This record gives sequence, C-alpha cells and structure tokens, in this order.
Amino acid sequence: MSFDLSAVTKQEYLLLIEQVLAHDHRYYIENRPILSDQKYDALFQKLQQIEAAHPDWVVPFSATQRVGILPVSSFPKMKRQIPMLSLDNTYEEKEVQEFYDRVERALSSLGNHDPAVYVIEPKIDGISVELTYRQGLFVQGTTRGDGLTGEDITTNLKTLRTLPLKITLPIDIVVRGEVYIELEAFLALNQQRILQGEEPFKNPRNSTGGTLKQLDPRVVAERPLKLLCYEIVGEAPIHSQKEAIDYLHHLGFPKHQHLAEASSKETLTSLIRSYEQKHPSFPFATDGLVIKVNAYEQRKMLGA
Repeated sequence: MSFDLSAVTKQEYLLLIEQVLAHDHRYYIENRPILSDQKYDALFQKLQQIEAAHPDWVVPFSATQRVGILPVSSFPKMKRQIPMLSLDNTYEEKEVQEFYDRVERALSSLGNHDPAVYVIEPKIDGISVELTYRQGLFVQGTTRGDGLTGEDITTNLKTLRTLPLKITLPIDIVVRGEVYIELEAFLALNQQRILQGEEPFKNPRNSTGGTLKQLDPRVVAERPLKLLCYEIVGEAPIHSQKEAIDYLHHLGFPKHQHLAEASSKETLTSLIRSYEQKHPSFPFATDGLVIKVNAYEQRKMLGA
C-alpha cells in the first residue's frame, strides 16, 4: 500500500498501534475478528513502514515488537518477593470432603461463620509463568523455577499473541498464569516435526516447556502457544478468586472458561464428578482440578 510517510504524525502512529492491538485482541483473545486478513495485513504493513521511516518513534508495545531479531545466549535468573507455591494433591473424593470439613472447622474456630464458597477449574497441564506490567505495559515474564527464583523469558513470552503487550489500565500489576498448547495444535506440530525428520514431542507440556526454553524467539513465534492467567499477585481492587478472573479479563487477558462455584460439600462433589465426564472435551491437556476458597479474606485467615 502507498501513502505519504512524510505526512504521518507521531500521534497518528500511536493511534495506529492501538488500532492494530485492538484487532489482535479481537482475533487472538476474543475469537471474533472484524477485519479480513488482507485488511489487517495492510494495517500492519503501514505500521512497519512508519517505524522504518521513524525508528526513534518505535515503542515497546507496538505489535511489530513481539519477535526479537537476535537470539539470546542464556536466560538470566530472577528472584521474586512472593514465591509461587505448589499445590497440594489428592486423588480421593473422600480427601476432598475432608478438606472441605477442615476449612469449615478452621473458619469457625477463627470466628468466621460464613460458609466458604469454592471455585473449581481445570488444571491446565502447561508451564507456569509470572508476568509483570508497569504503567500498563508488559515489561517482564519469568518461569516458575523453584518457586522463588525463575528464569527471565520476557522476549519469548512477547511472541504469544494471547499475551497483551499493553493492558487496558495504566497500572502496575503482577499476574500469574499458564502457557500451554491446545491438543489439536499439538498434534499438528508433531505431524510437522515427523515430516521434517525431527523427533516428536512426548506431550503438550513437554512441547510448551521445550519451546519456552528456545534461545531464538523467532522459533517460539512459530509455535502455537497460548496463555491463560488465573492469579493476581499483591494488592488489587478485588476480594475473591471470581473477581480476580473477571478483572483479568477486563484488563485484556483471555477469558477463563470452565469455571464453577460450589457452596456446599454436595455441590463440590457433584462438580468434581461432572468435570470427570467433561474432561475429554477440553481443548487442552489437564492433570486434574484446582479447588480454591473464593473469598480472599477467608484465605488470609486460613493461611497456606
């Protein structure tokens, strides 16, 4: 496409970035694009041409900045103030019911007589990450590591189309989530690797972990990785897990599907059984369910 580059102002350039990011959000996160691929490509090419003509204008949240040009030599270690804790596991329905009773007894003994509400969600079998935003801009992403120290994989994470480079509010926030590959995309990726004479990945989690460890972000950009966030670290204007999920979606992160709530032991048990039936229909690999007390105030009283 041709246009007069000399007539473009920096404000028009910044507005074009917002336009492209909005279309990215509709396409990759909301799955409801309003532009044809041809029209989107024309916008993207215009953005590239403006940045080539005005390299001093380029901002880190531009859609052109998702893929780095040069590979990195290694991933630096990053220590976090609030550790990413592991989950306690159980494989028996009876143990879940005992957990429910234990929570109710503990809350009652602490003077909180409101019955706990529980949020249940599938545990995606992927790679846990922590994302840091400053003034609404994505500035750093790290792996879980040992919980306290992870590796800085910011450049690789920027290639994920479901990761917003700029969220809807100009705030400082740290969020946590899971990077994964959907089952259909995993099968297609392995088929491609076999055709190229390469060894197929063992499972979706293995392919995700191997991809995020790539030193060349251009390789990462070619893999169909996705992101789903489920936790906000530190202070935020929310009071429950359900509010956190809604707030994350408001900020521009993919909407969390397959959530359910239970306010009784019977409902909790019934939901677990129903998830077992739904499990084969999920588009991603799972390794169980995550059950959380919904209210943050009750969580604070109960401790880890």
